[in-house]
Amino acid sequence: MSDIKMVMRDKIPCWYELSLYSDKKEKAADILIRIHSDVANCVKGISFKKVSKHMKRENFEGEFGRNIGFNKTLKYLGEKDNFLEYLVPIPITDKVSEKKCADCDGTGNFNGNECLFCKEGKAICVDYRDADAVCASLSLLLSTINNFSSTLETSARNFQLMCVRTRFVFGGELYIGGELSREVVDYLIRSAIVRPGWYDIAVSMQMVFQAAQREFYKDFQDRYFKVSIKRDGSLFAECPGDGSFLYTQNQLLRGCYGYELSSHGIDTPVQHLTFVAALAAIHDHVRADQ
Repeated sequence: MSDIKMVMRDKIPCWYELSLYSDKKEKAADILIRIHSDVANCVKGISFKKVSKHMKRENFEGEFGRNIGFNKTLKYLGEKDNFLEYLVPIPITDKVSEKKCADCDGTGNFNGNECLFCKEGKAICVDYRDADAVCASLSLLLSTINNFSSTLETSARNFQLMCVRTRFVFGGELYIGGELSREVVDYLIRSAIVRPGWYDIAVSMQMVFQAAQREFYKDFQDRYFKVSIKRDGSLFAECPGDGSFLYTQNQLLRGCYGYELSSHGIDTPVQHLTFVAALAAIHDHVRADQ
């Protein structure tokens, strides 16, 4: 019998957790990843260089206990309750330039309305470089932890609630998949029946999206962030984009297992981080409900 554990099937002592992190000074939601010290010790010393080459980057810092990631983008906050805490920041991707807006000719008005593509006549330029580094860092970190933790039992008292697999290639495809445990699915079922649990998840998505695209966000109203939870616990989340979805599948196995995660149409790192935030919000709610 295989010793490999599956989150959607087995109760596994916690490897890592995703959570929302809010800095009261900035009032902007970031993401927190908490890695159990047993996992950090297991992964410690493993070279990230071979994997990072496939991402067309080689400057990944992978020593736990300090800032890690491409350009050290994941910020070490310290250790708490045997978990190493890392801040996953949400970089601002749209910035006001000194160039005149070509859509409104620098007037700030377009067809009698406020121009959505500038700020007071100054063009807004989109720069994904910092967000790319954050997404790539998180993807490489999660893939390494998932691969080396599948046969590891930590000393954590809580169980692993979800296994998140993200794929990111600089200038290439973005994807989020993974597994939700039976505990998460049971919570989603209760949320669908007892209260509109989808609302808090949608708000969290909006906060992250707005933090990254503070200027362009004015064009993305609440209705563009949709979350639905059905009575069988299946999840469907959508954010602004060309068919950008995060959803569960394999609901037919509900009696024995949790659900698998999959995604579609993730084209930008902002969408990528928005859906990670949705999973972090779900994780927070399930932990609080235990």
